Amino acid sequence: MQISKIIVITIDTLSDNYYNITFTRTLTINREDKKMPNDKTTNINSKLKIPTYYKCSKCGATGIKLWRDNNPTAPTLLCFDCAEENQNEYIKAMDHDGKHADPTGVLEPTIYNIGILIPAIPNETDHTYFEMNSVPDKNFDLWKKLTNFINGEGRPFKFDFSKSEVPDNYSCDKCGATGVKLWRIKYQTNPLFCVHCLCEVTGLDINLVDEKGSFPDQDHDASPGERTENIGIDPRYRPAIPTRECDNFYGSGWEPEIACDWWRRLPLLIKLF
Repeated sequence: MQISKIIVITIDTLSDNYYNITFTRTLTINREDKKMPNDKTTNINSKLKIPTYYKCSKCGATGIKLWRDNNPTAPTLLCFDCAEENQNEYIKAMDHDGKHADPTGVLEPTIYNIGILIPAIPNETDHTYFEMNSVPDKNFDLWKKLTNFINGEGRPFKFDFSKSEVPDNYSCDKCGATGVKLWRIKYQTNPLFCVHCLCEVTGLDINLVDEKGSFPDQDHDASPGERTENIGIDPRYRPAIPTRECDNFYGSGWEPEIACDWWRRLPLLIKLF
């Protein structure tokens, strides 16, 4: 049996304050059972009334599920992609209702939250948002019916951390080396240094840096034998890990684990053949 599904989303302006969203879902079932007709098609229409102000505060996306911070009256609203980036989360899979496995393993096996952000479910009576412990079932069900992404897909990112590649502009500003680990001065986006140029600039012994990019920690609070990927004291050089939009670098402690793994997989030095 083969099943194919097409979802068409139509957004019409209902008034100055609301959108009318119509979901037309066509479910086509091809069966080999001779007792059942082939290509049986069922059309399901549902209309959702959502406020025109219900849009992502960062990218402007509307007509999709949004999440919010803990301010019920004037929250920051974020779509899935922007919420994931904001919360330093990497969610592998989310079902149609907006539920996914808790990456921390601390809460329920499956949750609706993205980090500390909760589903943004509008309260049409006073333009606020429901708390999760008091949201009516009908309102929660309407939120679940919203699609997770624009056109059913996540916003395409300029860079995929699962691949062993580097962004086009990811190169040492001193020697031009690319395809290797790079460092940057803390709180600065440039210049970028490969390990060879970094050791030249700082006077550090390159032989003390291992393939993972770690170096004996010189911080006075460090324990004996402790290693770190942050090199130097003043200035402090830290791994240059680009955001998935390739328009900045992750701050300390905000890097998704998949991004850290990508940086650690990069070679330390250019291999000469």
